[in-house]
Amino acid sequence: IETGIKTLIEKKMYSGLVRPVFVEPGYPGRINMHDNILESWYFAIWSYNGWTQVNNPGYPGDGNTYQDKVIRYVKSYRANMEGVPRDLFTEELPPAGKTFHLPGKNEGGLTPLGPGAKARVVNASQLNVREKPGTVAPSGNEGGWQGWAAATYKYDANRLLFVDYLIKEKSFSGIEWPSQVNITDYRKVWNVRFNRRVDRSSINSGSIYVIDGNGRGVDVKVTVGDTDNTVQVVPQVDYRFGETYYLYITENVRSLDGKNLTRPVRMKFTVKPPL
Repeated sequence: IETGIKTLIEKKMYSGLVRPVFVEPGYPGRINMHDNILESWYFAIWSYNGWTQVNNPGYPGDGNTYQDKVIRYVKSYRANMEGVPRDLFTEELPPAGKTFHLPGKNEGGLTPLGPGAKARVVNASQLNVREKPGTVAPSGNEGGWQGWAAATYKYDANRLLFVDYLIKEKSFSGIEWPSQVNITDYRKVWNVRFNRRVDRSSINSGSIYVIDGNGRGVDVKVTVGDTDNTVQVVPQVDYRFGETYYLYITENVRSLDGKNLTRPVRMKFTVKPPL
């Protein structure tokens, strides 16, 4: 079983490079090969049995291909999985990078991990846990740990593109901001003041960040302010009215004399519509 699973994952990795990929219906540029979507495994299942004409639904025959047999078997266990409609294929094998709309009702974006979740470092086209966004996934972390997660969401012939989201902490043991903060400015810029000058190299979107109430990271730009002991957190997208967010300042923030913040700080804020 383990060998079969490894082979199937290997076939999935080649999506886009030598086989087609799926896009979300209505969004031709949004490639979605997320592993949690059963339909995204269609071409991997095909390849598992052989990327040949005998498994091509568009090739003359009864259309009873290997991957369609597997899907029928999966559905017999009441799993919601649909195959690609036969009329979308021709007699030729679909070329690399060709896009098909995700069939069925399972289309959607990446799903953030829930509270307390941990992830394992695996191969480059699957889930990678990183210390902070934009960094290379560490090796040898087979036990799993909390941090930033990245999963491929778009095929590019020259590089892998990632979307980063935070694995939510099971519990927060740092310093909670003492009072509820309400704002009306959906482009609120937070100015964080420290009692020491900060090391600029420690100020980034991994050491200071914002997440929404569902644990999804918010795109913010984090820079040192007008003085060396202030930091600005500038949203790159609008905060949504009625939503609650959390601003995190982690122990990775470091002063010029090399001392890290002793405990992380979290501030909860809600965006209220203007009166």
